[in-house]
Amino acid sequence: GGSMLVVYIFILIYAASRFEDVSILSVYPGSEWYTYITYQFTHTNILHLSINSIMVYLYWRVIKKTTNKYLAISICAISSILAGFGATGPTIGGSSIVFSLFGIYAVCNSLPIKKKVQFYATSAILISIPAINGNIAFLVHVYAILISVILSLILKKYLYGK
Repeated sequence: GGSMLVVYIFILIYAASRFEDVSILSVYPGSEWYTYITYQFTHTNILHLSINSIMVYLYWRVIKKTTNKYLAISICAISSILAGFGATGPTIGGSSIVFSLFGIYAVCNSLPIKKKVQFYATSAILISIPAINGNIAFLVHVYAILISVILSLILKKYLYGK
């Protein structure tokens, strides 16, 4: 499905980064327009790549069953691109995609309360890690989830068919 395509792109760019400098793909204030797309698919190391790949795969498995998947992909793309404006220095990683998927997942009506509580607890922890760690991607993570929640709420009728 769509999640595997994203994971394959993650892997392909990561493999290329072992041979070529891919820092030109990072987003930062004043960077080229295309970097607001490319930063999402570039990773610093195998752990970074693995965590984002697993999270995209797991969340997409649920989202594609409960939403209009084409609208969900659009919301994810828009949220991830706009989240790049939260970069305060050179930033890379698929976390913006993961957090955009979190936002779509959070708004889903068909989730039981227990799952929503787990979601919010997990999100709070994941958003806090970069802040505690001093990671400059903190605002990118926050923007991705906020924008995707807002878009999901606005388009809820079309996204979830309810």
